[in-house]
Amino acid sequence: MKIRLPYFFALLAFAACQSNSGEKALFTELDSTKTSVTFRNDLPANDKLNILEYLYYYNGGGVATGDVNNDGLPDLYFVGNRGKNKLYLNKGDFKFEDVTEKAGVEGYADWQTGVTMADVNGDGWLDLYVCAVSNYKGLEGSNELYINNQDGTFTERATDYGLDFQGFSTQAAFFDYDHDGDLDCYLLNHAVHTVRAYDQVTTRYLRDQSAGDVLYRNEGVSGPSHGSEERGARSKKTSTLLAPHSSLLTPKFTNVSEQSGIYGPAMGYGLGLAVADFNNDGWEDIYVGNDFHEDDYLYVNQKNGTFREAMREQMGHISRFSMGNDAADVNNDGFPDLITLDMYPADEQVEKASGGEDPYDIYHYKLQYGYYYQFSRNCLQLNQQGRKFSEIGAFAGVAATDWSWSPLLADFDLDGVKDLFITNGIVKRPNDLDYIKFLNTDSVYYQLTMLKTKKFDKRSLEMMPEGKVHNYLFRGTKSLRFEDKSEAWGFTKPTFSNGAAYADLDGDGDLDLVTNDLNAPAGMFRNNARQSAADTTGGRFLRLKLQGNGGNRFGVGAKVVLKTYDPSHGGPSHGGPSHGDSMQVQTLMPTRGFLSAVEPVLTFGVGKAARVDSLFVLWSTGEMQALAGVSTNATLTLKQSDARRKASEFVWIPTAKPIFSDLTATTKLPFNHRENLHFDSNRESLIPFYTSNDGPGLAVGDLNGDGLDDVVATGGKNQATQVLLQRPDGSFAPSPQPAVEADSLREFVDAALFDADGDKDLDLYLVSGGNEFFGKMPEQNDRLYLNDGRGGLSNAPTGSLPPMLDNKSRVRPADFDRDGDLDLFVGGRVVGYAYGQPPRSYLLVNDGRGRFSDQTDALAPDLRRAGMLTDATWADTDRDGDLDLMVVGEWMEPKLFLNEEGKFSILNSQFSILKGLWHAVAAADFDRDGDVDFVLGNLGLNTKLRKSGEQSALRMVVGDFDNSGSTEQIVSYNLGGKWYPMASKDELGKQLPGLINKKFTDYKLFAGKTTEQIFSKGELDKGLKLAINQFASVLLENTGNNRFAVRELPQEAQWSRVMALLPTDADGDGNPDLLVGGNFYQVSPYQGRYDASHGLVLRGDGKGGFTPLTFAQSGFLLEGEVRELKTARGPNGPLVLVGRNNQPVQIFGKK
Repeated sequence: MKIRLPYFFALLAFAACQSNSGEKALFTELDSTKTSVTFRNDLPANDKLNILEYLYYYNGGGVATGDVNNDGLPDLYFVGNRGKNKLYLNKGDFKFEDVTEKAGVEGYADWQTGVTMADVNGDGWLDLYVCAVSNYKGLEGSNELYINNQDGTFTERATDYGLDFQGFSTQAAFFDYDHDGDLDCYLLNHAVHTVRAYDQVTTRYLRDQSAGDVLYRNEGVSGPSHGSEERGARSKKTSTLLAPHSSLLTPKFTNVSEQSGIYGPAMGYGLGLAVADFNNDGWEDIYVGNDFHEDDYLYVNQKNGTFREAMREQMGHISRFSMGNDAADVNNDGFPDLITLDMYPADEQVEKASGGEDPYDIYHYKLQYGYYYQFSRNCLQLNQQGRKFSEIGAFAGVAATDWSWSPLLADFDLDGVKDLFITNGIVKRPNDLDYIKFLNTDSVYYQLTMLKTKKFDKRSLEMMPEGKVHNYLFRGTKSLRFEDKSEAWGFTKPTFSNGAAYADLDGDGDLDLVTNDLNAPAGMFRNNARQSAADTTGGRFLRLKLQGNGGNRFGVGAKVVLKTYDPSHGGPSHGGPSHGDSMQVQTLMPTRGFLSAVEPVLTFGVGKAARVDSLFVLWSTGEMQALAGVSTNATLTLKQSDARRKASEFVWIPTAKPIFSDLTATTKLPFNHRENLHFDSNRESLIPFYTSNDGPGLAVGDLNGDGLDDVVATGGKNQATQVLLQRPDGSFAPSPQPAVEADSLREFVDAALFDADGDKDLDLYLVSGGNEFFGKMPEQNDRLYLNDGRGGLSNAPTGSLPPMLDNKSRVRPADFDRDGDLDLFVGGRVVGYAYGQPPRSYLLVNDGRGRFSDQTDALAPDLRRAGMLTDATWADTDRDGDLDLMVVGEWMEPKLFLNEEGKFSILNSQFSILKGLWHAVAAADFDRDGDVDFVLGNLGLNTKLRKSGEQSALRMVVGDFDNSGSTEQIVSYNLGGKWYPMASKDELGKQLPGLINKKFTDYKLFAGKTTEQIFSKGELDKGLKLAINQFASVLLENTGNNRFAVRELPQEAQWSRVMALLPTDADGDGNPDLLVGGNFYQVSPYQGRYDASHGLVLRGDGKGGFTPLTFAQSGFLLEGEVRELKTARGPNGPLVLVGRNNQPVQIFGKK
């Protein structure tokens, strides 16, 4: 692979000013005349070293906060990349004194990056550890450890401690991973572009001495221990307060990376490091964010000194260019969630001028190399009770913040919910598409890489545009929707901000912010949530200082659980969280964000609560202390020596007996759906959603008359549909069916078992779809197989079905004409090579002997081209005694066809406001008022296509825009009252070169242009126009007289595309509940995968309302792309069958 040059990194700026929205600014920026903090990280480009030579030239430096002189006030330490580092002592009232020279902490290395404060030697005083880049492009030095001498001075002793790493360091975190009572060290390093950085993922197991991460074990002052392994790799060591300059009592750190399961490859571009107990087992796990093509790593602590990497098991996708990250509990459910930052801009012009997602072929090339699913956006990974993560950044409104560096999750407004601060900006944008185009010319590439002349360096740098962007501040809410308060709360000034930290600098109880900016003074921002410690008008707080034992004197890794009493909830909450402020959890872990470390004190906002109902401290070495009735607006010191109970005995997240249990392994249904590899975009490059992966379909019924439910599972193209007969023990065995197997070339996407010919046994109907056949190809015809009464299937006589040369989606049997036999509705899915054009759908009338005729035009003419249908259901909606038909599909509103004496007409109602990307519909009386309601599964709210919040909409124009004979789809989203194309210049130019490439010769001309500016009115007018105005999955509550009220389903049902719905009384309370399955992967890379669903049980209240159950409550944990949910009778009760694309069927039973 050719190595093209640096492709990233730098900084942004940060401003705090009064809001002109009328809202009081939460933060006020303070300048150096007030604070005396004059630090600047100046980094002008020069001839010897610049972003062309070192891709992370503009990544900036870190900042750490902590009380280094133990006077009760947090101090500040800033890192300069090439200049001197600075230490400022806090004198109170936002006044600081520069004591750098006296303290001896200016730094020696030529290039320094991250910093953390930690009590490395366990003497009760904070030390400083500074990372450096060395042995590269003439840079010299090593990582530096400044041991606090307890007299205002520090001594550099990294070599003595074994922490003098030389290489490409980013940041370090000190924590007790083996729970032996002292602090170990994880050192995050980053690669530089070399040939070894681009390789198969198998090279991940080869260690690189400069770029690979390192896990250092603290061996203590007496060397390695060989005692009990009950609480980790080694036994606990005796604590000794270390005297200044005592080499005899110096802890020694040993590199244990390889034996502990830590990767250290040359391709690990480590920029983000988060340490948290993600699965709440009491042991700290590690998340590493890697830039570029390398995957992020999620190391799960195995409690024996080793880690297991588990990112792929738990996450559906990750950020493509992972930068800084942070872990905290954003929804107050007791589990730490994770935010990772990337470079996806909110500005339309910047987005279209910048490199973003890979083209589809490159994307799949990386997958074939072994890399994971990565997309260029901020990812908010919501922890699903330590089992899985759901990435909901788009739903939460935090996916796009441009070139972002440091995220900090903290409660800045003291309302009990975490807010999100993000630093931003890059001095030079090396992902600018015109710059990349300039580089990719052979002459420029030759002169830039071979000749390396100053003239061409200068020209290259000039081609990169500046990327100043304001820092972002989002207010967290209980709904998990973050509100962008950047302007209102004082952050409007464009800057280049990198590292950031928070601390209560003025002692008033709220968290102030500090940033390390490039080529500008450091930013300092006073939080105005409380004007003073005695303020009674703002939110209330509780600050906790921890005093640990042994070598962990600041209690790093300790977890604090707060349960507060909110009078508006009607009483104290002694149970689990309820998406309110009843429970908060924080872990003391200073290294956070990017290159930086926060104050080692925990600050909780509690809203207006005057006291905390209960407080629990869980120390990392297993002790626990409980306090009750703790007054707020106070700072407490909690001592480990007061903890008398065992943390393992404390259950602070309530347990529940789950409704379902996963029986997949024991039930043994031997079917694994195999989706053939087919790229719809090779035919239609602008198609937004693939239609070739709609299977499998499932059908359930007693085929062989033995009283047991059997299963039919449809296969992908070249995979035979299987008939699986249930045995008395509940297992399933394949039943050879030569007639069915002979049709394996077709891709069947749905199945129905029903008595077609009136002989009292179940026959089989298979729906042909998959969007691979087109035109007059006979493989598009559906198939009908008749049952011999014993479960043997044979082809129905010729002429039993009319010709149906279409890609279809669903079959739904029903006696809609009430003549005693079962008729069929068959839904049309897509027209081959013409996505967006409405295919044909069918009403097939049964003559009673299994011969079906197409009566659509006579009985339901509006149904023939009703749209790109995905699902349908029969129900007597108007309670007149016959069955009506509800159909849903993509780029359309739901359509309800009322049955009037065997003829169907569309109900003219309010459904025009529900134009969606529907994929599932189910009917039940959810409000128990005697009529039928509908639930509809949609794309959801967790999508990049929603650019305008609740006013978001899409348009698609389908036509042959350049008269080439092919069909194009121009999809546009609304933003700021205008419509912009989803496709990039390259994507449009590839399909429409004559229209696009001649008109827009560079990316700058194209960027920011509306769809109407790119295409003429005549070009747009000649196409078919479709629209979307509803993204949410909803309940249509039947209110009588053919009127329906629209209710959005709970937010958990909006995190991914809903593909399957199953009404059932899951909990046995008499009210219909709802099982939900989803996910959809085959979409344009711009959208990324819809993969945040892990199955959902919505408990119905009998009034049309639903409550989502946790996995602990439901036991309904699904994997992959769900396509079907069906019930079947098993020997021990009902089963739920889950049909999954390209995976085996999952099976659940009630406990």
